[in-house]
Amino acid sequence: MVSWGSIDDVVGQFDLSSPSTDLAAILRELRDRLASIHPDRNGGEFPSANQKNEFLRVRSAIEYVESIEKSQTALVPISQVTALVEAINKSLAVRENQVNALSSTAQALTDVGETLRRGYYGPKLTSGVLLAASTALFVFMGSLQDNPVLGPLMEFSFFAPAVLTAWVSSGLLFLVFWYRERRVESQAEYLLSDEALAELFPELCWLANHSAKKGAFTPREFAEVILEWWQRTHTLEHRHGSGNRLAREMRLIAELPKYVLQGSTRISQAVAMKVARSHIRRLIERHVVRKLEDPDVTEWYEIDSLVRSRY
Repeated sequence: MVSWGSIDDVVGQFDLSSPSTDLAAILRELRDRLASIHPDRNGGEFPSANQKNEFLRVRSAIEYVESIEKSQTALVPISQVTALVEAINKSLAVRENQVNALSSTAQALTDVGETLRRGYYGPKLTSGVLLAASTALFVFMGSLQDNPVLGPLMEFSFFAPAVLTAWVSSGLLFLVFWYRERRVESQAEYLLSDEALAELFPELCWLANHSAKKGAFTPREFAEVILEWWQRTHTLEHRHGSGNRLAREMRLIAELPKYVLQGSTRISQAVAMKVARSHIRRLIERHVVRKLEDPDVTEWYEIDSLVRSRY
């Protein structure tokens, strides 16, 4: 079996007239030559050993040229298959990382929202029970005169106005707490957003630069930064902390209806810790932060020195 190194070898050894770039023309010449020395022209026998060897050489050259032609006309050349497989694997890995990141963010959003919402369960349930009780009293007030407990109370002039007041107040409270609970979702989304991270990151870098481990921080320290940042920028008392006392009080009074409706915007340590861990995962995915593997009972994360130097 002849081993061919290139098309030029085939053209040169058989002294073909076709250029090495025209594979179809080379195949035509080789097939014509193969037909001219085929044993069928001599009753199925080769007239000599040299002609048999020549026949085998031509047939081997045809097979070689055909293999080259197939590799060039394939959708993906054989030489590029390995690179293509590697590119596909990398693309799938990136896609998987993106899906995992979205899943982690969605889970963090659910966790933070649930933790924030939990603070309204008790007040909303209490106001709902009061609303239901006062509604029942208000609707069936006419038939309560014979009741041994409520009948005597109905003789007092304040009873009916008191029931009406309780009904209106509990209804308003239920609506307020329902509205506050609905606002939790947008609050959680903001805490976990890139916008919040952009505000927090300079403070995180400052913390890392002044940490016990230069350039590193712990999740608990990051949570403290989040708590302080949120209190400084989003709570009512801190938004109006500047100026003289009268001016602060006037601003507080002006925003009192909004404060009553929206309630306190403080967040707990548990919420801050969940937010901190979510942002840490995001920073790791962006290669801004890495987890230190030093033996320690506390988790430490290091900010890339080049990134840290910009803040």
